[in-house]
Amino acid sequence: MQAWESFLKTLQEHFGDETFLKWLRPLKLVHFDAANVYLEAQNSFQIDWFEEHVRPKAKEKLVGSNFRPIKIHITCGEVEAREKKTKKQNEYPKPTPFVFIKDPLLDEMVEENFIFSPSNQILSSLLNTFKTQEKPSSDFNPLFLHGPSCCGKTHLLQAFTAALLKRNIKVLYVKAETFTENVVGAIRSSNMHDFRKEHRHVDVLIFDNVQYLAKKAATQEEFFHTFNALHSQGKQIILSADVPPGLLQDIEPRLVSRFEWGLVLPIHRLEKEYLLQMLKMRSKHLDFPISESVLKFLIDTFPSHIKSLQKSLEALVLRTSKIKTESITVSRAKEILFDLIELEKKQVLSPERIVTCVAHFFSLNKEEILGRSQTQECVLPRQIAMFLCRHKLKMPFTKIGDHFKRDHSTVMTSVRAIEEKIQEQDPEVSNALASITHQMGQAVV
Repeated sequence: MQAWESFLKTLQEHFGDETFLKWLRPLKLVHFDAANVYLEAQNSFQIDWFEEHVRPKAKEKLVGSNFRPIKIHITCGEVEAREKKTKKQNEYPKPTPFVFIKDPLLDEMVEENFIFSPSNQILSSLLNTFKTQEKPSSDFNPLFLHGPSCCGKTHLLQAFTAALLKRNIKVLYVKAETFTENVVGAIRSSNMHDFRKEHRHVDVLIFDNVQYLAKKAATQEEFFHTFNALHSQGKQIILSADVPPGLLQDIEPRLVSRFEWGLVLPIHRLEKEYLLQMLKMRSKHLDFPISESVLKFLIDTFPSHIKSLQKSLEALVLRTSKIKTESITVSRAKEILFDLIELEKKQVLSPERIVTCVAHFFSLNKEEILGRSQTQECVLPRQIAMFLCRHKLKMPFTKIGDHFKRDHSTVMTSVRAIEEKIQEQDPEVSNALASITHQMGQAVV
């Protein structure tokens, strides 16, 4: 635009090159027509300077070919960018749609594959009663099941869920971890209504792994209200955890008290004869029949954990897929599973492993527990270790004394001291036993 360029030359002559280059040359000509010029300044200071020093002159000297004044419009790129940013920040992001996560029911975890030993018959009878009722419910609400890892809690709950679904009962099986994910997702998507509808409009709620609610305040709050809503309607609630309600850690007392309203039942590990039955069933499922003598060898060799036992069977199947099953003898199985057998030796429960686990929990070394120190920091862990040797390994007092280099009367006193603390529900001892036995993969004493 010739009129604007001529005006700039006039300004350069008037202000000098330095001022011109600093304040006028950086102005960006965005658009123009016969009566308007649209400029963009770099910042607000440039606009202020322009308004004070240039605009008065423009009224007199910036004219078009028709000798009419040309109007100047000036804006600030910095301001516009800030306004756009502010506007964008003020726009509410579209909420993420709430996707309800469901825990799948595994095909192998059905009632036909679950073995009830005599020690679990009360639980078997109770669940059978639930299944035959038109609307599953009982005077025992909630039903709280507890037992160590791999005692069959999840298998049993999933099998029970599948059985109820076959009868068109509205039942929801959910793990504590999944419940937490759904709470977070519903909060983020502002969709708690759908979340609550999904969890509170069922006939039976089956909630697995309660211990994983620990330290999750928002999840515990939501579960508290979910529990109350269902319980007040007489809907059956079945819960599971690795320890009894009273030994749950970092769970709100009001929730723990509700867990104890109904019936608390332990799930016991399978005895040897039922482990044999389980392995036979598993080998049949894998289409890999193995002699009973080899199965008994596996049970005797992998006593630390049912997972270790199952892993040994699966490893045997995988490593001998090209060998005829009738040729697998006990000695051949020993060769094939040599690495797993060595690993099991480190895991099997022994006085050494008990001392190691106790020392780890109390942040001590084994020498301090086995040593002569009489400080409280060492005495209580030592008593707990002796107590576990007595109750878990059924060791005679004299044998425990030999291991700890104490006489049998000291061992008896130590074991009795822990038994008394358990009866008194001493929280320090209860929490220690729960954590240590869980670490060892054992049932809580």
